[in-house]
Amino acid sequence: MSGHVRTARFAATVDGGLSVSELRDLFNVAVQLCGRPDSSPADLPEVVRLALRRLGRPALGAAALDQVAQSVVDAAGLSTLPGFGPMEAVASALIAEGENAPVALHLLLVEAWKSLEPEEAVWRRQAVPSEEDLLQGDLSRTTLSGRFFLLAHDPFDGSPLISEPVCALGLTGMLLAELLLVGRVSLDVKRDVLVERGRGPSYDTWAEVCAVAAEVAVRLREPCPIRTAVDVIAADAYPRTREELLGAGILTRREESRLLRGARTVFPPVRPRLVERVFYGLTALQSTDASQLDPHHAALIAAVRATGLAATASRQWWMAEKVPAEESLARRNVALSYLIGHVRSATTTAVASRQR
Repeated sequence: MSGHVRTARFAATVDGGLSVSELRDLFNVAVQLCGRPDSSPADLPEVVRLALRRLGRPALGAAALDQVAQSVVDAAGLSTLPGFGPMEAVASALIAEGENAPVALHLLLVEAWKSLEPEEAVWRRQAVPSEEDLLQGDLSRTTLSGRFFLLAHDPFDGSPLISEPVCALGLTGMLLAELLLVGRVSLDVKRDVLVERGRGPSYDTWAEVCAVAAEVAVRLREPCPIRTAVDVIAADAYPRTREELLGAGILTRREESRLLRGARTVFPPVRPRLVERVFYGLTALQSTDASQLDPHHAALIAAVRATGLAATASRQWWMAEKVPAEESLARRNVALSYLIGHVRSATTTAVASRQR
């Protein structure tokens, strides 16, 4: 707390009250007086008297004293009894604190002083979020498709670790997985069709459905063969997911110059550690019991394997090789297992066509 106080003359209002700035100055000094470790006063009128003397001002009248007490009551949420004023409410609260009354009065005055500060000053005093807070915030709002996109790119320069067409197939699988897990679409394995079914039961452990997936659900209001759905969604899944992550502040856009090859636009994550957090969240899984594996984890690991991302040398995916993702999906979510199978087949076809 600053030891400098303003000594400007109080300009009393017509009814003998104090302006907000005058009250703020008064509480500023009163807080300092109550914050002393030795002989701190435990009586509001006495603290006000001492503060006024330090400010070089005369004593307040009864109306102004009640205004000071009312400010304390309002800031601390104290209750007043019928027939008693705000000064009695403060005194009653301090009596209830017994020997801790000086500390209690100090806290009451701090609350009153803070309540009179301009909103901008209060905002500036708020704690700046830590890097860990920011990482957790980003992670909590990144859906399956967003996490797959992050894993499929270098965390520092945003360069793809697998081809864009293959990445698009993985993203398609994750977009549909988001919808399947919350019951927005259903997959009839016997008829080999997907159809939108409105809002259903949802899992609440991860961020659920991104805007791109929600738009995909609208496209599936009529039954659609799974193979057709995968091909259509994959056609623009990559740029749309990237734009979604850009808009959410997960990715950033950057121009990068390259010697003899011209400039290029890259889309690295704002916080590279977010990619590692997603990666280690999968490779650190301890469960080898297929019945205990979270369906989100199972779907994401299965997609990483189906698209060949696990075979890239960029990360140590062998750390997750014992996680029974496919077995878990086959046992607990046949529709998801069937979907990942289609992604794997489409990936094989895409890779073969590029090698011709």
